[in-house]
Amino acid sequence: GTGKTPISVYLAKELKKLGKKPAILRQFYSNHKDEYGQIKNEFKELIVTIEELIHILRDVKRLLEVICEELEEVKKENNIEI
Repeated sequence: GTGKTPISVYLAKELKKLGKKPAILRQFYSNHKDEYGQIKNEFKELIVTIEELIHILRDVKRLLEVICEELEEVKKENNIEI
């Protein structure tokens, strides 16, 4: 180890203190279970599976769609062309 896991946990905690919503994304390796345990003990937002990532990306897509719809409404209401 080069200390990537402890640094990742530290940075995520610091971002959380600043009101951000960080997550740690890791590819799953069966021989890294101790590192996953360390992250989960210190920082709950660990994403390991592709299913979790897909779920998050779908949520982001829905949010972006809503934002785009709102922007279109603002453009129409204010007669703005972009």
